[in-house]
Amino acid sequence: MRNKLTLNKLFVDVIFILLAIKLTFSYLDIKLGWWLRHLTPDFERYNYFGISPGFSGLVEYLMFPIILLYIIINFHKLGSLITPFLLTLFLFLFNILTSLFNSLDIISSITYTLKVCSPIYFLFVLIIHYKGSHLRLNYNLKKIIFYIIFLSIIALCFFNVSYNRGQERLPIYFSGLHTHNYILSLVFISISYFLRNRRYLLILFLLGTFYFLFFGYNVRTALIFYFIFISSMLYYKSKSFKSLFNLFLVFSPIILGFLIVIFRDFNFDEFSSGRITMYNEKINILKSYNITEFLFGRGRGSDLVTTTEWWFEKKGSHNDYLTFTIENGIIYTIIFVLTIISLLFIKNRVSIFLVALVLGYLMTSVVSNGLALRPLASYLFFLICAVILTNENTEKGYG
Repeated sequence: MRNKLTLNKLFVDVIFILLAIKLTFSYLDIKLGWWLRHLTPDFERYNYFGISPGFSGLVEYLMFPIILLYIIINFHKLGSLITPFLLTLFLFLFNILTSLFNSLDIISSITYTLKVCSPIYFLFVLIIHYKGSHLRLNYNLKKIIFYIIFLSIIALCFFNVSYNRGQERLPIYFSGLHTHNYILSLVFISISYFLRNRRYLLILFLLGTFYFLFFGYNVRTALIFYFIFISSMLYYKSKSFKSLFNLFLVFSPIILGFLIVIFRDFNFDEFSSGRITMYNEKINILKSYNITEFLFGRGRGSDLVTTTEWWFEKKGSHNDYLTFTIENGIIYTIIFVLTIISLLFIKNRVSIFLVALVLGYLMTSVVSNGLALRPLASYLFFLICAVILTNENTEKGYG
């Protein structure tokens, strides 16, 4: 028994070390766009070890087998985690069926499912390992937060500026503009969790960090994710905000009609960076599917097309649900949603904190390539979820 505990601890320690390595070398994946082409990429300026770009992604293939092996060894401890675990197995099954129906390579076909499931399995490992020792998991989350802040400060001091929505923005460290902002928003969410009993400080912190992300980077998908979380917390913590929100609901039909009149000539496709055109294109693709294709998809890569707005290279849907349906079928997409929702019912009492996170997670996949397909950010997301779910001294309705 003692040997097993030692082995479990070794596995968890190695996973955290690999996560730190993944974070450390994620800057190698940053690509300079057209507007910053005159700059020397940071992976060339600061690549002291001569490591190739993409190294951070390769670490994933070390983490996944260790995470999976831990779950297999401790399978009898899954308990209420068995439902989401079985759902993830169906994701792999339907992914394999898709590759067989379309005569595609199975290994390359399950890449998306690996990206989705590996962080979820990480959550399972943490819940199993830290059950009854919430404070130790809190401590590990704090260490990760401090390390991310440290790396972010390095980027702010030494890295190239980023570029978004027509102007230069603050430097980034983690893989790319979107992933970096997801990670920062998750860091702020983590800190807000530890500030949850200090209402006024919490509200000031949430509003201040949203201001920082908005003017520092203005990445809309990450801002939507963070806004959903902030709104949920303000609704819970502030009576004034709750009254304002309820008033908004009462007058929402009038407000909606007013907005329709104001924005009747507004170019939403241009505002959404061509997403409306892309969505229409993908819906037309789905209309051409037969029953088998609609159920199982056409396989990896079938989602990539060019449009009038994105003529320079083939692009995906910028909507994970469309991508999953086109490539892996409608059944796969439904199982994915059920998998994420099932995480809310691991404990008997549902935490508003967790509901806000899960809602934000699912929403990011509506408006872009969301957290589901960004493992680097997803590991931090599910680490936060694990802290909430292992907290035995949860506050009523908050967690």
